[in-house]
Formats: sequence, structure tokens, C-alpha cells
Amino acid sequence: MVMSEAEKKLTAYHEAGHAVVSFNLLNTDPVQKVTIIPRGRAGGYVMSLPEDRMAYSREQFEDKIAFAFGGRAAEEIFFGRITTGAASDLQQATRIARDMIMQYGMSQSLGLRTFGQQQGSIFLGRDMGYGRDYGEEAATLIDEEVNRILDENYLRAKTIIEEHKDQLIELAQTLMRVETLDRRDFEEVMNRKETESEPLPESVG
Repeated sequence: MVMSEAEKKLTAYHEAGHAVVSFNLLNTDPVQKVTIIPRGRAGGYVMSLPEDRMAYSREQFEDKIAFAFGGRAAEEIFFGRITTGAASDLQQATRIARDMIMQYGMSQSLGLRTFGQQQGSIFLGRDMGYGRDYGEEAATLIDEEVNRILDENYLRAKTIIEEHKDQLIELAQTLMRVETLDRRDFEEVMNRKETESEPLPESVG
């Protein structure tokens, strides 16, 4: 896949959005690689190496959703429009939010019960789905809770990007020049811009 300069710029800001949001959250795995080199149908990607965990918290799930929204949020903030490049991110975020509610009982309004019988098997190469074992009223509440979780974390992603615009611009421009950054180089860019944005200490005396 050969990208035009406009596509390259959009991809750089999209992937930088993911990476900057991840860097500024407490419960995400460290970014190991950021690239705008196309892979398959994706224009680029941000790779992190998940730590082995026995369990996940609500905060970890919500940070995963905010991270997934980082690319779309960057497109909206810097270009005033959104593209189909965020499609898989939206699917991932929606799946996590739905699992939080239906599988893990992480909704205050819906209580501790689970909803739906799981169908399919990841070992058979299928996505996990849910058989319907609840009524229309519960279905409406589930949809409302999914929308609430998604909306709140999209706002979190946008807020992080607005607060760290200099970091994102620097990262995106660097990606347009070198195309790929490993963890060390990525964190060097992030920490450099973070230091530059800190206010100078007031003089004494």
C-alpha cells in the first residue's frame, strides 16, 4: 500500500493519538512500537506488550477503551473530521464495554448479574458472542450503559489530547520523518515535550 502525503499525515496523527493517550494513562501497558508503515488494511499501528494478569479492574478496562479512542479523537481535534480508519478501534472499544456490563458485572445500574449465554469459542477461531437470556428492558439498559462508558472514555481521550497537543504534534511529525519508533525513542519524544511544557520555577528573592 502506497500512501499519499495527506494519508501519511492523517495516519501519523491517528497513531500518535493512540500513543499519547496510552502514555498519559495509569493503567495501560507500555507502548513498545509506533509505526505508520501499512500492515494489511491498517495504515499503521501502536504495539504494546500486555503484562500477564490474573484479573482486570474496571479502571484497566476503561483505560483500554480510552486508548482505543485516541486515534479517532486525534482526527477530530486536528482535522475536524473522522475517517474509516477508526472502525476496528470502535469495535474493540464496544466489545470491551459490553463485556464489562454483560460478563463482569461492572455496571452500578444493572447490578451483579451477568447477561447472555456466551456462544462460540476463541479456540475455534470464532469471536465470543452472547445468546439472549434477558428482556427488552434489560437490553435497553445495557445499550444505555455501553453508550455511557464509550462516551465518557471518548471524552477522556479528547481531554488528554487537548492537554498534550505539543506531545502529539511532535510525535506525529517525528513519525512522518522516520515512520517507526521503538519504545526508547517514543518515550524520549514524550518525556522531552513533557519537560518543555513544565513551567519554569519562580526565582527566589
